[in-house]
Amino acid sequence: EVYMFNGKERQLIGSKKFNKEFYHLDVIKDAVYNLVGDFVQSQSKLAGKEINVQVVKQTVKDMVERCYKSFLDDDYAIQLNNLLPLLDVKRIGE
Repeated sequence: EVYMFNGKERQLIGSKKFNKEFYHLDVIKDAVYNLVGDFVQSQSKLAGKEINVQVVKQTVKDMVERCYKSFLDDDYAIQLNNLLPLLDVKRIGE
């Protein structure tokens, strides 16, 4: 599941089910890139603004790389507090 924060609470923006007990990290990240990219593209269309697809892809990849944290990591709880400020990013394409 991928969530965004709207300033008050989290909102689900996408979900992908994996029917495996074990997974490869790159497969998960690729799914997250697609979920977030699709969300950004759909929101830009709803707002009547077209954003260059390559700009969206690169921005999404950078954002996910900075924010992604696995629940399996030992320092998950500590790092979560470090990730929250990263969620306050400027709008894509601006």
